[in-house]
Amino acid sequence: TRRGDIGDPKDWYRDLFAFTQLVEERHPDAKIVWYGESMGAMIASHALRESPAGDPPCDALVLSSPIVRFKDDVPFWQPALVQAAAATAPLARVSLETLAGGDSVQMTQTSTHDQQSETNSYHIEKHTLRLLGALGRHIGSMNDCAAAFQVPVLVLHGEHDYFNTDSDMRGFVAHIPAGTPKSYKNYRGAYHLLMYDAKKEKVFRDVESWLSKLRRDRL
Repeated sequence: TRRGDIGDPKDWYRDLFAFTQLVEERHPDAKIVWYGESMGAMIASHALRESPAGDPPCDALVLSSPIVRFKDDVPFWQPALVQAAAATAPLARVSLETLAGGDSVQMTQTSTHDQQSETNSYHIEKHTLRLLGALGRHIGSMNDCAAAFQVPVLVLHGEHDYFNTDSDMRGFVAHIPAGTPKSYKNYRGAYHLLMYDAKKEKVFRDVESWLSKLRRDRL
C-alpha cells in the first residue's frame, strides 16, 4: 500500500493543483484560498513556491500551525540520520511516536497525538522513512517558501504548540516579502491542532474576519 508513503513530494503538489483547477472550473468567480494545517500547511507552502511565477494557483493562503523549523532541543544529527536512513531503506516504516522517543505529544488541551490520530479515519500508524525524510526537507525550507509568497497570507499558531514557539513563527513571517499582505495570530493557551482545540471557535472567527477582508480587497 502507498498510504503513509510518498515516492515524489511533487505528487502532493500535483494533487493540490488538480483539485484547485476543479474548484475553479465549477466556481469561476470565486476566490481560491488554500487552508493547510500542520503537515498540510507545509505542503501548501511548497506547492505555492513550485507554482508558475506570476500565476499563483490560489488567491490567498491560510497556514495553521505550520512546522517552520526544527526545535532547538532536536540534536543536529537527528534530521540528518533520518535522511540517511531514508536513502538506505526508503520503504522501512516507523511511527512518529518512535521518532519522538516514545513521548506523547500534546496536540490539544485534552488529547495527545496518538489519541487524536485514533479519531481520524485516515490515521496511518507507521510512515515510510522516505516520507519522513521528505517532511524533514520541507521543514528545512519553509523560510524559503515564505520568501516566495506573493499572495495574502494568514498564519495561525498556538501558544503551547509542541513543534514551534511564537518566536519561531514570527521569524517565519518575517521572511514573507514586505509587499505581500500578511497577518499573524497567536492563541494563548492553544496547542498544535487549532481546528480541534478548545480555542477553535476564536480561530474560526478570526479566519472568517480575514476572509471577509480578502473578499473586499481590504487586506
